[in-house]
Amino acid sequence: MKKISLVIALCSIIITCKSKEVKGQQMDKIPGSYVSQPVNSPLVKEAYDFLKAYLQKEKPDIQLGKVVEAGSQVVAGYNVRLVCEYTENGSIKKLEAIVYTNERGEKSISHLKWL
Repeated sequence: MKKISLVIALCSIIITCKSKEVKGQQMDKIPGSYVSQPVNSPLVKEAYDFLKAYLQKEKPDIQLGKVVEAGSQVVAGYNVRLVCEYTENGSIKKLEAIVYTNERGEKSISHLKWL
């Protein structure tokens, strides 16, 4: 009986320690969350080019600038989240966009927010 109690106590300690490790992880380590991407990566460049072409059609009065922050997320396909600078009427502003690519490689803008 003492051995079983000792095993249960050790298992509880191990589980508690492991759960504290998971809680301490960065957000980009949690499955399903966005993972930071270098702003000059090919994945980000491809999403940026798609966003730029989209904005040239939909908002020709703005000039898309540099990517400030980027991340990716695996879904049924994948999302690339971009925070970019843009110029409108001489003012530099920021926007956030999510470019979704489905399993067939087709892209669309699933989110666009003017910050």
